[in-house]
Amino acid sequence: MIKGGVKFGGLSRVGRFKPPGRNEDSMKKIIVIGMALLAISLFSMQAFSADQKSAQGKAAQLNEAQVKDLMGIKLKDGTYMKIAIPIYIPSGFVLRRINTNKTFRFGPSYELIYEKPGKHSLTVEGTNGGIGNGIGAEKKYTCKTALFGTNTLYWHQKDDYFITEWMKESSREFPVYHVTGKGLAPQEGVKVTESLRFLSR
Repeated sequence: MIKGGVKFGGLSRVGRFKPPGRNEDSMKKIIVIGMALLAISLFSMQAFSADQKSAQGKAAQLNEAQVKDLMGIKLKDGTYMKIAIPIYIPSGFVLRRINTNKTFRFGPSYELIYEKPGKHSLTVEGTNGGIGNGIGAEKKYTCKTALFGTNTLYWHQKDDYFITEWMKESSREFPVYHVTGKGLAPQEGVKVTESLRFLSR
């Protein structure tokens, strides 16, 4: 036995004195590294959200200014309206105009209007009031959406146009959304409806 140490295989290891403050320095370094990693993570999340919003906008043929305008629509309670846009656009259709109503009279609301030569049109609408009921049609098609669950698309074969039910998130009465089209196959209307996604914030 060697005084002041522990013997291992004929050798002794004497306990070393650790000066005060070394553990504190290590903890500070760990905290600094942790904060840096957190900042990088938050920045990456923001960058991902921005990239996702840009990709969604491009899919719906929206430019940055149009996305910003739509994202600025506010509800009566001061929160921002969720903007449902189509990720799938049928071939040949081009976004011709956007109508927005930022007042609280039958609104706020927005319309994305796509057109194709030959009197073909497609509209995606979101609103907070002024909607009607009583949809009649020759045929009905089921749409299974990621945002609003299962709903129905009504096809008026005689007049060659379709309209979906008003769709909403289950937790709120408004806003509501629907898709309408003319000169477009109802199956394409189903694809558009099922492609709806909310613009990322």
